Amino acid sequence: MASFTEKCYKLRYLLAEQNWKQANQETKNIIFGIINETKEIPFYLQNISQISSRNLRLIDRLWLKYIQGKLGFSVQLKIYREIGGTQDYDSEKWAIFIGKVGWNESLENENNENNNITLENVPEGHFPMLIPQNDYQP
Repeated sequence: MASFTEKCYKLRYLLAEQNWKQANQETKNIIFGIINETKEIPFYLQNISQISSRNLRLIDRLWLKYIQGKLGFSVQLKIYREIGGTQDYDSEKWAIFIGKVGWNESLENENNENNNITLENVPEGHFPMLIPQNDYQP
């Protein structure tokens, strides 16, 4: 069985190649694999607690390293806390967060193959985006 670090090799490669969408998908694959879920089963943020903080930090460090600190879980957490978000769900805070990281626009244009994502045009905290398309609205 592959170690967690070995499971992250493909993610590291995709980030180094600046292939943000595929890196995001690989992050989802890693996370879903850890919590024993498939893409067909809804992902809930509560399930993230099943992942060790060490493993989440490793994924976060990869995103931070290759994206110059603009993307990653810790960037998202910082943004969420800046708007007053806490561990308790608040639909108003969640809606503000989704707008700040650009998930609403991204999900609306997800099927657009011409959607060219670059480091310059992606909002801070935009990736990784783990929520399914139909769950992004509050």
